[in-house]
Amino acid sequence: MLVYIDESGYRQNWIFVAVKILDEKNARLCVKKWRQYVSSVSSKLNINEYRDSKTPDRQRRIILNEIASRSYMFWVLHFFNYKSHKQDYSKAITQLLMEVDLSDVNLIVLDKVERSWKHMEKHIETIRRGLSYPQSIKWGDSEQEKGIQVADAICGAAAKKYNNFSSASYFEIIEHLCQGYKKY
Repeated sequence: MLVYIDESGYRQNWIFVAVKILDEKNARLCVKKWRQYVSSVSSKLNINEYRDSKTPDRQRRIILNEIASRSYMFWVLHFFNYKSHKQDYSKAITQLLMEVDLSDVNLIVLDKVERSWKHMEKHIETIRRGLSYPQSIKWGDSEQEKGIQVADAICGAAAKKYNNFSSASYFEIIEHLCQGYKKY
C-alpha cells in the first residue's frame, strides 16, 4: 500500500491530502483513464500530467469519477496561517500522517515542493522524527508519480470546497471516501 501526498495553497490557507492507493500500477491506470478521455476530445494531447489548477471542469469530473470508482481513501488537513514550505511543510505533513492508518503502508511519496533535493531530504527526516514509528518516505516528481497526480485531483477539489472558492469543486463525487478532515 502506498500513500501519496499533495498540497494546494491559497494565501495562508493550505490544504494537504494523503491518499492511499494499493500500488503504483493502480494509480497509473487511473490517470490513464483521464488521459484517454482528454485524447478523445482533443487531437493535440501534449499533457504530461494532471494538474488541477490547469484542468477544465469536465476533465476534473472525469478523473474524480475515476477516483471514486477505485475507492481511494483519503485524509484532508486544512492548515491555517501557513507561512512557507521551509517553515511549515514538515509540520503539516506530520500532522496529516498522524491521522492516517499507516500499518499497511509500505511507502509514503511526497510531492516535490522544494527546488533542492537537500531541502526535501531535510523535510523527510523531520517528518520521520515526528511519526511514532519509522516509515519509508521519498519525494517524487508529479509528472513521474501518477499517485501524486491522483492526490492533486483530490486536493484541488478539497481546496475549492474548504476554502469556499466560487468555482465548482466536485468534491461531492469523492466525499464518501474522505476518512477525515482536520483543521490545524
